Amino acid sequence: MYFDLEYTARTDGVFRDKLIKLSNKLNYHTERAKGSVRHQNQANDALMEILRHCRYNITYLLPYYYPQYPKSEPMSLHNFPFAYHLLALNIGGFTVIRGSRQIAKSTTIAARQRLICHIFPRFKSIYITPKKDQLTTYANRLRDLELAFLYARQHHRFRQNLYLKEYSNGSSIELFNVDTQVTNIRGKSSDELVFDEYQNFDPEFEPEVSEIQSATEMPITLYAGTSLTTDTALEYKYENSSQGVWVMTCVGCNHDNIPLPEYGVMDMIQPRGVSCSKCDKLLDVTKGRFMHLDEGNFNKNQIGFHIPQIIVPFVVNNKMRYAEIYRKKLEQDPRKFFQENLGIPTEEGERELTESDLINICTLGSPDIPREKAKKGEYRFVISGCDWGGSDYDVSLKTKVSYTVHAMIGQNLDNSYDIIHMKRYEGMSYRNIADDIMHWHTTYKGDALGSDYGVGMAYNMLLRESMNPAHHLIFQYSGPNAIPLKENQNVFNQFSLNKTESITTLYVAIKNRRIRCYDWSMAKPMLTDLLNLYRVPTDSGGANLFTYRRHAAKADDTLHGLNFAYVLGRIRLQEPIIEDRALMSRLSGSLRPDRIQESGWEAPAAFSV
Repeated sequence: MYFDLEYTARTDGVFRDKLIKLSNKLNYHTERAKGSVRHQNQANDALMEILRHCRYNITYLLPYYYPQYPKSEPMSLHNFPFAYHLLALNIGGFTVIRGSRQIAKSTTIAARQRLICHIFPRFKSIYITPKKDQLTTYANRLRDLELAFLYARQHHRFRQNLYLKEYSNGSSIELFNVDTQVTNIRGKSSDELVFDEYQNFDPEFEPEVSEIQSATEMPITLYAGTSLTTDTALEYKYENSSQGVWVMTCVGCNHDNIPLPEYGVMDMIQPRGVSCSKCDKLLDVTKGRFMHLDEGNFNKNQIGFHIPQIIVPFVVNNKMRYAEIYRKKLEQDPRKFFQENLGIPTEEGERELTESDLINICTLGSPDIPREKAKKGEYRFVISGCDWGGSDYDVSLKTKVSYTVHAMIGQNLDNSYDIIHMKRYEGMSYRNIADDIMHWHTTYKGDALGSDYGVGMAYNMLLRESMNPAHHLIFQYSGPNAIPLKENQNVFNQFSLNKTESITTLYVAIKNRRIRCYDWSMAKPMLTDLLNLYRVPTDSGGANLFTYRRHAAKADDTLHGLNFAYVLGRIRLQEPIIEDRALMSRLSGSLRPDRIQESGWEAPAAFSV
């Protein structure tokens, strides 16, 4: 069970007295340890006693191991009491810190990593952040902590560079940035995973990254960052945690003050200091406690903390720093103030589409109208798009996030498109799902089909048993700076597809009503998938400086199914999506509706219309 060291040390006299005795014992033997193996061993024993007494929270070991940080004084968290919770070794569960900016988070994490690797032999810790510049900033911070460490010394037999630290006891620290791919971390093994700036992390990568902890007997996982919007991976993780909030009880009126909007946080920020939202009496921010709003997740050891600047003594007790917070409260955009100063996310992330955009395209009436039109062969071209689901749920949180989706669109004479059919499948029954997709593909006289690569290899092979492979294109998403479409020579009709460019083009088509759909009331459960992507910046250079991320708890499979279908429509119309003119001509020709008759290929009887 999670142990609140900060509150216990402050309020429990018996606990505190024993801690003082152990600390004095440590200091006594440390002073006599030079030249004395006995005293050195006793000092080590005292360290372990402190660690056990604090239930494996390493906070009170910091002054010993960092005797001069940041300058001449021992390292202390007196002005950052929340940081006690960053230093708890939460084995088997996870800890998530959703905080504002400038709260000494990175410094505390770096000190934590180095100290854990010293205490536990053969301990492997991996730090992950999405951006290269974030990684470099943290690496420099870790280097400073390394130099300040009590046993700071270089070992010529062990690697010591900016992103990899190896120690003589077999422990190590590795630093990675994981943005648009995980190839640099695949195959690693680790006891601890530290995710920093987790709000920018792509949740699609987490199952693969978490696999590197599969062999450890003491998995420790920490998530930290600043949630600017409500749909980030960090916010999702916090929502599925204990949601610990700092409660300050007013000594004047006994009112519990909680720094959240629904509890009047803006009323707490007054000119002379953080004040009671009810009676305006000044509050001592150090005299609070964490209250966990979700007891169920607390009992599952999924521990979360919300850390706004106004509960950090280092900020609040500095007149200039606090005056700046109060000024920003009055002058700054409220959304930015909530995000950066209070660590509270605001609206959904940056999106290309709104629900109104989707409603505006739902003008076809009954779904039977485009379906009958397709059965009669009245479309110039009919295309299927399939996005294959990897699983039914996020294993760690048992939340459904990934499905297989089949979508069909029909091209009109004016080159606009009608959505004919959309269907979602649960589970991974390859044969049944593939057969059902081919049933609807032939029922609505589908001419071609586009699908994703990923987990869909089995599905793709089954589809090619039932249709002409020349009419089936397989897509694998590439990064924002890749060319729009490039052929992969290893598999017939397999292509890399620029994710950012293709999805943006689909969004533009929807906003311009080049794509239409049947009645909103029937299409809504599927179409709302299109709202579950948001824009985030990337480290990539060039014209495209962003990519799309999926909301961590919401599906986006319909969007990709429609996107793959729309890409085939663009190819058939010879839009400038392929640089290779010969390839464009070949594909455009192969996707003509009369191509089946020309090739001499016939559909299996089971799929005949």
